Amino acid sequence: MPQPTPRELARKLGHVPLLVVLAVFVGCSAAPVSVGTSSAARPAGQSTATSAAPTRASSDSTAVAAVEAEAAPAGEAIAVSRVVDGDTFEIFDGRTIRVLGIDSCEMITPGGQQAKSTAESLLAIGGPITMTAEPGVDTDRYGRLLRYVQLNGGRSDFGEEMVKDDHTGVSQGENDPSPEYVQRLYAADLVNAKNPPSGRDCGEPTPAVVAPAPAPAARPEPEPAPAPNPEPASVYYKNCSAARAAGAAPVYVGEPGYSRKLDRDGDGVGCE
Repeated sequence: MPQPTPRELARKLGHVPLLVVLAVFVGCSAAPVSVGTSSAARPAGQSTATSAAPTRASSDSTAVAAVEAEAAPAGEAIAVSRVVDGDTFEIFDGRTIRVLGIDSCEMITPGGQQAKSTAESLLAIGGPITMTAEPGVDTDRYGRLLRYVQLNGGRSDFGEEMVKDDHTGVSQGENDPSPEYVQRLYAADLVNAKNPPSGRDCGEPTPAVVAPAPAPAARPEPEPAPAPNPEPASVYYKNCSAARAAGAAPVYVGEPGYSRKLDRDGDGVGCE
């Protein structure tokens, strides 16, 4: 390839500055123009406030929470007047509450006595607690209210606290608690109980103390029979003079000393 002459080379290099200027001009013209107002051009004190539009997800979650809050049964604040046993107590207005989901030992067993003592400690006679109904469940066949019971302002559950000890287990298909609540009780029972899944160890029933029968009253000794009257001594009057001398005249028939010889006329009276 032939080499350019010095003159041709000079001519080509002489156009380079012009090409550079044109390229810069075209580049500036093609740059996008910002339509926003710069901070320098914005009036003093004016600011651009932006807010994110609420998303559909947050709106849906709010609606679900509102529906759940409306559907949740409201709790009732109550005060306990008497604990009957580990799963039953009375309140001051006379109603009896049977706690949902749990089954404590019977009172005739050592476990039943322990369950009642634990319930008395948790329920704090006269202290405020809350009871909540299971939807569609109200009373049992004895007329007792079937309720969940919350303690400490709802921070703990009475049933879950009771099943932690072997005096109380999970009720087996009775009292209509929700399946979710039963699973919560089983979870607490399996962790703490010595004999899952029921979780109860009541011990042998305490034998009833039977008072001995009173000894029969001693019969009084019979009073001795009165001594028979002594037979009257045989009396004999030789004649009426003897009867009169003895002060027996007249002598009547049947009396000692009477004889027919003293009663000559036979009228029953001798020595007239």
